[in-house]
Amino acid sequence: MSDVNLGSLTEALGLRSVRVLKRGNAGVCCSVERNGIRLFLKASHLLERDRILAEYSGLQALRLATEQSSYLRVPNIHEVGEDQEVAFMLTEWIDSETSGQVSETKLGLGLAELHLGVVASSKTEQANRYGLATDNYIGDTAQSNRQHVSWQAFFLEERLRPMVDRIRSSGYWESSWDESWQALQIRIPQLLPDRPPVSVLHGDLWNGNAIASAGGYWYLIDPAYYLGHAETDLAMMRLFGGFSRTVFDAYDSVLVPDPGRAEREG
Repeated sequence: MSDVNLGSLTEALGLRSVRVLKRGNAGVCCSVERNGIRLFLKASHLLERDRILAEYSGLQALRLATEQSSYLRVPNIHEVGEDQEVAFMLTEWIDSETSGQVSETKLGLGLAELHLGVVASSKTEQANRYGLATDNYIGDTAQSNRQHVSWQAFFLEERLRPMVDRIRSSGYWESSWDESWQALQIRIPQLLPDRPPVSVLHGDLWNGNAIASAGGYWYLIDPAYYLGHAETDLAMMRLFGGFSRTVFDAYDSVLVPDPGRAEREG
């Protein structure tokens, strides 16, 4: 909902120089200042607070996973909470670098670090399972993260089937697709590995969610975080475009592609 009462919220939080950047179904995003420091505000109607809390949890998880990274950062969270009918999160403002001076090689190397890190980390939950203990959101869409010991089962039951069910319930599903859907389910064991290494995933890594900063790091924002197969992030990056070959070459210099990756991502 975009009818968020910013006046009451900004007064309660002591915010100044409020500039609305974006309004949408999930709420409003603003540039603000507090005590002379520029910050980023995301606010939504209280009924949408689960989205704010899910994003907060995802950012915290990515922060743990990237705290030793030489290339990646996650915005600092200054405050998260509720005020009257509004849920909000106040985070560090990221000054983006638009001249291209921040190497895309750093992004590729940083993602490889992120995807490798779960293997050695004692801070990740149930690193032998795919999914997460809680559900969250990808954009405005609820995302099921029910845990599985099989990646094939997770991807079919928690990613593909819910998507098909939503299309069916919306009335847009065509009966001519039934045969293809059945065939795809049968082919899952041939298309996907069953027990690939478990990685921390951003989960919604289109190019708008990776910011090259003036400080020389790449910042990851708006995660749909869960534990899964590393190739999922790469496939999302290729699906929406906006990332150069340099990113993928740098990534592959650390994590050699498994056989069949090009087909799975394509």
